[in-house]
Amino acid sequence: MNSLEGRFPSVCPYSEPPFGEFTDDHVFPDFLGGRRSIRVCRECNNRFGYSFEAKAAEQLKRLQVFVSHFGLDLSRNAATWPAVLKIGGVTYDLKSGPNGVQYELARPVIRRDEKGNIVGGRARSRSEAKQFASGLLRKGKAKEVTLTDVPTEDIEYVKLTVALSYRPT
Repeated sequence: MNSLEGRFPSVCPYSEPPFGEFTDDHVFPDFLGGRRSIRVCRECNNRFGYSFEAKAAEQLKRLQVFVSHFGLDLSRNAATWPAVLKIGGVTYDLKSGPNGVQYELARPVIRRDEKGNIVGGRARSRSEAKQFASGLLRKGKAKEVTLTDVPTEDIEYVKLTVALSYRPT
């Protein structure tokens, strides 16, 4: 047996015969910090990743953010719990971080007057605000746009609950 045979198998542990070229399948997914992998055929890796891992990831990322809320630093493999928090009609994503959970706008917020004209808004970043403003100017929907940095408000007393299920929905 040459030194390459052990590293590049010709048998997929998930299917017989293998489907196409071999790829690395992380024993634990990347988002969980998986570092070990096994060689499997590309078809099995894609199918398993799409069917099981994607559904499990959705649930586990919620749990990761939830645990981060209580002070466990999971920022090495940060997770996002999308569109989970609504306050005053504004939707926020929650992200695990070094200081627990951080929140950010799930999408830009546009304020309009009674005629439907844009009179203000909030963006997730200054670059997003600039991009939105240049689009308004370019399309002739605004003659002038002023960008103002506003400090983010603290969100306190947020009660997080998480329901986990691995059954298909």
